[in-house]
Amino acid sequence: ADIVDGRYTLRSGSGAREKNGITWINNQTGSAMRVGADKFEAGISYSVVVGVTAKDGYSFHTDLLNAPQITGSINGELVDVSGQDEYNAYLTLTFDALSEAPAAISTVDITNLDLPALGAKPDYEATVEDSRVTLSGSSGLREKNGIRWLESESGDALLVASGVFEADVLYEVEFTLKAAAGQRFAEDLKVSVVGVPALVTVKSESEAVATLPFSALEKNVISSATLTGVDNGKEDPTGTDAGKVKVSPEGIVVKQLNWVVDDAAADTVVFEASIVLTAPAGSRFGENFKATVDGKAATVVSVEDGEAVLSFGITRKAEPIVVSFVDVAANAWYYQPVQWAVSGGITQGTAADTFSPDMTCSQAHILTFLWRAVGKPAPTIASPYSNAAVVETEYFYSAFVWAWEKGLISNTALDPHAPCSRSDVVSYLWKLDGSPAAGNASFDDVPASAAYAQAVAWAVANEVTAGTSDTTFSPDATCTRGQIVTFLWRYLK
Repeated sequence: ADIVDGRYTLRSGSGAREKNGITWINNQTGSAMRVGADKFEAGISYSVVVGVTAKDGYSFHTDLLNAPQITGSINGELVDVSGQDEYNAYLTLTFDALSEAPAAISTVDITNLDLPALGAKPDYEATVEDSRVTLSGSSGLREKNGIRWLESESGDALLVASGVFEADVLYEVEFTLKAAAGQRFAEDLKVSVVGVPALVTVKSESEAVATLPFSALEKNVISSATLTGVDNGKEDPTGTDAGKVKVSPEGIVVKQLNWVVDDAAADTVVFEASIVLTAPAGSRFGENFKATVDGKAATVVSVEDGEAVLSFGITRKAEPIVVSFVDVAANAWYYQPVQWAVSGGITQGTAADTFSPDMTCSQAHILTFLWRAVGKPAPTIASPYSNAAVVETEYFYSAFVWAWEKGLISNTALDPHAPCSRSDVVSYLWKLDGSPAAGNASFDDVPASAAYAQAVAWAVANEVTAGTSDTTFSPDATCTRGQIVTFLWRYLK
């Protein structure tokens, strides 16, 4: 009990029938109740006797017999006061007989719970079909409204905001139940969740935990898929961007699309695409999975749960073979661009029988190749370059001056022998095309603030080139001879 006056305190006495100076009396028997043993019963009136002691320097007002003559209250109700001397007094309050206690809650039904579904987030709401019981209001990263979803094997609770149900995982839902004030749970409490008996742990008369496990979820089986946009309709389909391919059913991702020249004859070229598909979360490709690509049946090379590999071929009329190099195979992705570049006088081999497609290029190379590809226009201005390496006797001189005149270059100190990067090439082509707005490039290594960001986006959108991976463009990588002639060929074609 609490004392509201600092001049006296509760008696310190404690024993079998008294604790902290407080004693409860069973008015039916007149006996003091045993602390920790006796319980309050219905139909019986009880009294509480509270002993108080005056602090040093104080005393209670007494009568002629030295008995306290004061008034007091317990819980705001005036009570009788008695005592044996001026320092010790007893306050007594009598209570009416207690009514019968409500029956213990023996059953609880929990309804309106969404059952686990693949890829779905846990639904942290449910209905308790008993007004005497509520779900605990506890909430956190892994619990909301007293409900938790757990992975049975690890015991880890799913995150409220981002958890999702996955296939082949056993889950269980756990409810924390609270009995309303004046109510209590029976020791043999039974709980059902959406009509299914749950495992119940009664933690106290007012709190219980109910747990229900679920069978592992099975993945959805995808038996067929339709792809469109793989064949871009051009002479060379190798510029097709995997991100532009449409797939049905939705959710399937074209993880990889690689083209190679499967066969090259005098008048035809057979291109073959290797396509890797990834199934959406909670799904898998069936053992007898089939696919069509642009209306034609594709060859299913392999199927392994969430990934399928397809092969798809198309035939195109080949350009005449102008020259052959021992280091340029007929099935190389740069084969046609090399033929075009050499036959068009844009460049030549590094030797009679080699082209050196993997040799890196300088600024002089790319600007000269580009200048030749557009017809070797004669510049109409004097050289603006301060770099002493740009002189009239060099093969790249006219190309450099023309590039400045066209707005491709703005650095008078540009070193013609400096490496030419992938971002340089697409920037030159983009500027030559009039610098059209193209939005931002969706690559992790191409910041939106980069000077070449729109050029990269334009190049990808116009199939001049693609990224070096799904998420990277490698703007600082030095271009090779094979790459540059391919960029030019795609742009001008």
